[in-house]
Order: sequence, then structure tokens, then C-alpha cells
Amino acid sequence: MSSAPWAAVAVTRRGRNTLDALREQGVAFDAWVPTRLADGTRYHGYGGSLSALVSEKFFDYRAWIFLLPVSAVVRIIAPLLVSKYTDPCVVAIDERPQYAVCLLSCHEGAGNDVTRRVAALLGVHAVVTTGSEVLNRFSLDLWERELRWVRGPSRDMTTLSRLIVEGEAVGVVQESGPVLWPHRMDFMPWIYPNWDRVPAQNLKTLRGWLWITHRSGPLPHHPGVIFYPPVLAVGIGVSRGTKATQIADVVDRVFSENQLALESVAKVATIDIKKDEEGLTEFAAQRGWPIEYFSAPTLNDTPGVFSPSHVAVRRVTGAVAVAEPAALRAAKLGTLLVPKVKTDRVTVAVALQTTW
Repeated sequence: MSSAPWAAVAVTRRGRNTLDALREQGVAFDAWVPTRLADGTRYHGYGGSLSALVSEKFFDYRAWIFLLPVSAVVRIIAPLLVSKYTDPCVVAIDERPQYAVCLLSCHEGAGNDVTRRVAALLGVHAVVTTGSEVLNRFSLDLWERELRWVRGPSRDMTTLSRLIVEGEAVGVVQESGPVLWPHRMDFMPWIYPNWDRVPAQNLKTLRGWLWITHRSGPLPHHPGVIFYPPVLAVGIGVSRGTKATQIADVVDRVFSENQLALESVAKVATIDIKKDEEGLTEFAAQRGWPIEYFSAPTLNDTPGVFSPSHVAVRRVTGAVAVAEPAALRAAKLGTLLVPKVKTDRVTVAVALQTTW
């Protein structure tokens, strides 16, 4: 993967001048031009066909900007396409230039955003054709890209997106996560705090469902899509030398037994004397979860009644309890969902963040 997230291609001097203009505006990218136009420093030269170059490096970048006609770009990238979830975004800019056109991964790859930025810097028209933008409708991809909510596996994503673009009534059951999200008003008055609060008639008449939750389990009604906001904090206490696999076994069991979604974990929390605990550090890194550390006085000052640690542990840590208050602190003093679960070497508690 290149150090630059974007690549740009020009095949004429005029196109290269357009790339110069972008660079002068502070846009960073790897620039590719035919060898005859390369200068050895700012531009990489290619001697073979452009199709061969793009084929070799297509997935090395998150975005491609082509100073080429749309038809030419389509022919170049067509054999390379895999999925809208993995393909880089592609923007085509005409030679003059007058237009910047988003061609690929316009939502998932943030292509629309790239197109608008490039167009604004060059003073040209941004051509965005995705339905939600054209009709000013909500796009489900915003939850993934901007809110960092994890989308659960579903075959209904296309169906839900179509229903939203067409203005059909779609219900939302939101059990957790911030309540202020883009286009929330588009779904009023069909937003409910849980499935039990949905009127029976609405279960029949609403065309689709969005479930925002920290809980695991199948979607109760279809078509629908599940989104997991990062709202859970996992408080962990470990004995010295505990392995990452031992921690993982306990955490996974706690989540399974309590029907909680690992996709909703925002962070791990523990006492600060465990900063050098290799097993815990390794476990969190494997899951991609940050660790938040708290001092013993902070944990002891956490409001609530907690299951106390063994007296020998308290003597070493200085904390009356670790897993439960650490989870609550990391969840901004939200709700303790799972009180301390203890094994020989690991203690785990889970808290839900309820304020933002």
C-alpha cells in the first residue's frame, strides 16, 4: 500500500497542469503520467499501457482520480471491479476541466465526498448521481462511514436502501447509541425504543426495519438491517501473566451468554497498573479495541455498589474492585449490564454508554 491514499492519472500536459492545481491546494496523491511527461520527482512515469498500470495498483489506493473521459475510465476499471465494499472510489475529470464525475464506490468508498472536494478546489461542477444525494434522502452508508456503526450481515441492504430512496415508510428500533443522527426526522414517527413498543399494526404496514442495537440475535422482522453502535465498555481484571487466549475465552463467553454483540464494543478498561500486561494488550490489539486505564483512586470513587476483589488483590492494586467500576468509567457512568464474572485468572464486566 502506498503512503498516499489517493492516486491520480493524467495523459496530457493539460491534464498534468490540472493535477498541479490540485497539489497547490494541498491535496496529496501519487501522480502517474506517461514517461514523456514524468519529471522524476513529482510524477511517476509509466511506459506500458495505462490499463496495465491501473490493474497492478488498483487496490493500493483508496481513491483514483483520472483526467480522462468517463468512457475511457470505464473500460480501464471494468475488469477490476470486485465489490462496492472493497473497490476504491473512482473520479473522472474531463480535460478542460468542467466536470468531476463520481463513477465508483460513491457511498461506501466516500467517492461522493472525494468528488465534491476535488470539484470545489478546481472550481468545476461535481456530478453525483446516487439516489440519496440527488433526492436528498438518507443513506445507510452514513451510519457506517460517519458514525462508525458496524452493519450486521444482511441480504436486505439493497432493499432497505431502495425503500428509503423511494420514500417508503421504514421503521427504526433504536435500543442504544446517540439519538441525534443524520436524517433522523425522515423516520419520524416510526422510531421506537424496543420491539415491544412497536404497535402490532405497524409491524404489518411498515415496509422495512432498521435495528440499532448492542444486542446479538436475529432480526425479528424482515426486510431489515442491523447496525451496532460502539456503546459497550468491557471492564477486565487479570492475574499477572494471563494469556490473551484466556481473556478472549472469558469475554466471548460472557457476551454469548448475555446476548451482547461484540460488534458494539467501544473499548476495554482496566486499572493502570496493568499497562504492561502483555496478554491484555495482545487481546485488545487482536480485537482492534483501545484500552482505557484508570487509577485505583478513580475506580474507588466510582458511584455504585460493586463486588469486591479478594483481599490479596486489593492489597496489590489498591482498588476495592476493578472490572465493574472500570467498565462504568469507560462507559461514562452509564449502565452496568453484566456484573463481574470471575474465573481463576480473569474478571469481566460490561457496561453500556447511555450519554453523549
